[in-house]
Amino acid sequence: MLKPILKWGGLLLVGVFTLLWIGMQIQNPKPLAAHRDDFHHKGIFPQEQWFHSSTGKLYSWYSPKANKPTLLLIHGSPGDWTAWKKFILETSVAEKFQLVVFDRPAFGWSTAQGGSLTQQSKSLKPLIEQFCHPCVVAGHSYGAALALQLAVDYPQHLSAVLSIAGTVAAPHQQPRWYNRLGNTTVGKFLMGKAFRASNREMLVLGEELAKLSPKFKAFSGPAHFIQGGNDVLVPAASASYIHNQWPSAEVFLYPDKNHFLIWTDLELVLQALHKIELDLD
Repeated sequence: MLKPILKWGGLLLVGVFTLLWIGMQIQNPKPLAAHRDDFHHKGIFPQEQWFHSSTGKLYSWYSPKANKPTLLLIHGSPGDWTAWKKFILETSVAEKFQLVVFDRPAFGWSTAQGGSLTQQSKSLKPLIEQFCHPCVVAGHSYGAALALQLAVDYPQHLSAVLSIAGTVAAPHQQPRWYNRLGNTTVGKFLMGKAFRASNREMLVLGEELAKLSPKFKAFSGPAHFIQGGNDVLVPAASASYIHNQWPSAEVFLYPDKNHFLIWTDLELVLQALHKIELDLD
């Protein structure tokens, strides 16, 4: 009897410390200077910029490209801008776009308050007004939900939306047992700052999407959705939901793909981006 208790107790401790360690890594990303050599090798010369809101600072950087369309990249939950690094280093991306990336409120180097999609959209207004004249916005996972919120809030500033394994379907983004567990006093302590921020926004996401989805069709630009059939975080049924809610959107379901398309299947993402370019021409 004692051995199983010790075994599971040990596994629980390992899990707790692993979660805390991951949270620390997410909350303390490497500075941009640590990535500059990689970027310079690809002809990317990033310039940092901070934006200020009533709840704190928002960290961003951009790569100036005269006469090139702007591509705004939004990371998931939790995370920071470095989630896009592999994608950014693709030659076709670096050559074709002025890139704008940022740490969403409450993540990475940003200190601005996180929370709801509408709150985050409001915090991003100065960034949108400066860089998007207009811009293509691409979001991964939760970042796709925020991309849709921006499309609704700032339609004149966005030319197209690309959702990659996006948490965009209200019926499939209701809080799960671990979200409720994470909202307890013990859960909040174990998760650390980054995961607490992530859990807060996931708890209200389904409700927010239910209000947002009727407004999708008001966006007149191209909208593309990529979804994997083997995604354990975002149900494959999200694809059919979006297709029904937004008939003019292009929805691509890849049965054998998972949630991590921006790392494992970049070619699919690049193909979708190229299709958007053709639609905008």
